[in-house]
Amino acid sequence: MAATLALYNLDGTLDHSSGQPSSSTRRRAHLTLTALSAVWLLTELFSVGSLAVLPIFAGFSLCATYALRLIIGGRTVQIKSIPGVKAPFIGSSVGCAAVLVPVLLQPSALDPLSRAWRALLLALCLGAFCTANALLFDIPDMPKDRQFGVQTMALRYGPARAKQLAIACIGAGSVYLFFASPEARLALGALAIALLLSVLLVQPSTPKSSVAFWVDGALALPLILLAFSR
Repeated sequence: MAATLALYNLDGTLDHSSGQPSSSTRRRAHLTLTALSAVWLLTELFSVGSLAVLPIFAGFSLCATYALRLIIGGRTVQIKSIPGVKAPFIGSSVGCAAVLVPVLLQPSALDPLSRAWRALLLALCLGAFCTANALLFDIPDMPKDRQFGVQTMALRYGPARAKQLAIACIGAGSVYLFFASPEARLALGALAIALLLSVLLVQPSTPKSSVAFWVDGALALPLILLAFSR
């Protein structure tokens, strides 16, 4: 959560245009929240007291490039402004973090090869589901993305094509269900169904608050179902 807040507010800090009303106030608020979240994240990492925090911190630093403006070939480029990059970048980052952080920090009786194989399959599954989530979230976000020059799939090819890609991602992620345990199959299957329903419901005119509640909220389904099944 600390990492997500830090990255979200860093993105908000760099995205505000100086010509917008109250832009300076919003930028300062985002910058303050970025700093507080970064301190929270560092505190959590130092409390672990293990070398396992190094790949976690490296992953966070890599994800931070999503919002930063990089100099590539003499041009200033934001990673998320590259056509088609935003949704899979977010999806793969969330999927990897949700799986690999627990794998790195918790001991297991499984042999390393078996553990790595299971972690890889689950990360690919969640990465596909989270990519679908990001594709759907981009549909009502098109006006803002157009303003800041972020070429999402919804903006570049239209909401219908973005929904088709989301369905494809949900289908790809659902392949993992054939390899999952019964508990995981139930939890992740519920997430897939919720995302498919979101494909039907999300429209360009859908309020972002509703999308955040229903589409992002669907990501909590696996945790809720697993908690009640034990």
